[in-house]
Amino acid sequence: MTSFAFLTSVCLADTILVDASNGPGTDYTDLPQALQAASQNDLILVRAGDYSPFTTSKGVRILALEVNVEVSGRCVIQSLHSARKFVLYGLELNEVEVRDCGGHVSLNKINGWPWLRHMKISNSVDVRVSGVRIEGGESYAAAVDVVASEVEFVRCDIEGWTGFDDWDDAGAYGTIGVLIDDDSRARISLCDIEGGSGADVWTEWYVDVGDGAPAVHVRGGSEVTITGDGTQVFQGGHCGWGGQFASEPGYGASGLYVEERSQARVSGVNCQGGFGPSSWVQDQLATAGSVIEEPTPADPTLEMIGDAIPGQSLTMRVTGPPGGNVRYLLGRIPQLNYLPGGFGPDLLVEIRIVNPGVIPASGVRDYDFTLPGNLPQGMYFLGQATVVHQGTTFRTASQVVLVR
Repeated sequence: MTSFAFLTSVCLADTILVDASNGPGTDYTDLPQALQAASQNDLILVRAGDYSPFTTSKGVRILALEVNVEVSGRCVIQSLHSARKFVLYGLELNEVEVRDCGGHVSLNKINGWPWLRHMKISNSVDVRVSGVRIEGGESYAAAVDVVASEVEFVRCDIEGWTGFDDWDDAGAYGTIGVLIDDDSRARISLCDIEGGSGADVWTEWYVDVGDGAPAVHVRGGSEVTITGDGTQVFQGGHCGWGGQFASEPGYGASGLYVEERSQARVSGVNCQGGFGPSSWVQDQLATAGSVIEEPTPADPTLEMIGDAIPGQSLTMRVTGPPGGNVRYLLGRIPQLNYLPGGFGPDLLVEIRIVNPGVIPASGVRDYDFTLPGNLPQGMYFLGQATVVHQGTTFRTASQVVLVR
């Protein structure tokens, strides 16, 4: 087991404590005031309580110290400068938007209050989302809406909204789990995603029942790379059912739907079509001019296991083709660098490289390391892995570590 002492070099920054109850040491009692006072790179620590939503363009780190840090309303990160990074960890939000950001945005474990209903990312160059559960709201076309952006989703659980049963009017359609549109590029790793199902209708009027929606819908010339360890599922939404007066049955949806000159590379994920109205829908579907590629063997994945607490150990786990040569990378500076050849971009500037050897027959290679005991709270770094197999280099999605 290795201790990474190199991580102890940090930038100077102030720490701001936010506590709605105004307990000992409190600097501010609400988030908007704390953000107004913060300088670039400051660390904002937040105790449990109810807080107002915020809009910010500052490169800061916001870390929940406890559970039940609840923010009601839409939080917006906008116009972040290319030299800045914004990190949000552990708060409970119900809606978040990232727009027009030239810098690095990291959203981690922002599970909602009472649940996260919608995430929109538009015109942003590097947004990474991890450990988030989203259950789409009725008023949105998708639980996650990505427009003209570069994004990454790791270990997320996302569901589109399922229409309610309607006894009086037309059945509501289910909504998309993740919509990737308008020349976006996305990496989705180790995620379970479900499209919403259509509503049933039991009405006296001759109306249509609801249709199901895809788990992932890729369009507008976008590209997506999807990886998993074989246990993840993309479930398309099921059709709604109608009583004797329904004019037409609903329709189910594919787990992955790719159209409008878009491309998807998918491996290690089980795509499943929804039901409706008389048979199961195709598990994944690409329209004319679009492509779904299914590499064999499956592309590798990376997972960081353990809690980022100084003095404790973390495990970097790669799942990939046996015989592949693994290299683990750790660093504090994010980047987005597409190199010629191979698959996937470089996602960090590495300051530590470890070569633990090849992936064994089990398909899993672990590497354990200990966080130095003197790491400061709120320190942010990233992990990535590369796997060279049969002469081709595969670069995994990144993993976020925020020291708590």
